[in-house]
Amino acid sequence: MSQENFNFEDACKLVGIKVTNSQGTLTIRTLFNPFNKFGIGSIIFLIGGLTVGILSITRSKEYLSLITGSILGFGIGTVALLSILSELTSYFKISGKNLEFRNRLRLKTERITDDHKVKMKTRSEFVQLKSQPGSGSHFRIIELYISNGTSDQLIIDFQTDDKSSSIANQLGNELTYMVKNKIKSL
Repeated sequence: MSQENFNFEDACKLVGIKVTNSQGTLTIRTLFNPFNKFGIGSIIFLIGGLTVGILSITRSKEYLSLITGSILGFGIGTVALLSILSELTSYFKISGKNLEFRNRLRLKTERITDDHKVKMKTRSEFVQLKSQPGSGSHFRIIELYISNGTSDQLIIDFQTDDKSSSIANQLGNELTYMVKNKIKSL
């Protein structure tokens, strides 16, 4: 997918978001994909944590291993479950004169004013493998913020591999444009 034939729906599928833009409402929602790196890792940690917790309860003969295994196993499972729930429930919505955010399991609602501005931040990150120097992965991270003059609130963020960075930048610009237009129209 090059810049000349940019397809908005395909770009949204690539980064795992769903955009619904009707006459009075704009909604940007994250989608959980169990087949990408985040989804596979979260599911592995969830299953592994629950397995360690259950095995420590059913197979332990000592109290120390029972307590330690249960706390570690169920703790890891809980963190994985919370990260999956966060991904499933995150969204941004403009409806009427209200902004509604749900990021990282927190819900915030506020009224739209003339002070609200939309900003897009991009950055590239390189994750290096310690076991193999010189190898790793490049990622492009796009974050959209809405600012009311005093604080910035994260609307949505997504990341892609570096090879899809131009598509991610274009999608970020398009989403910024859509949010700005929706705020201006109200």
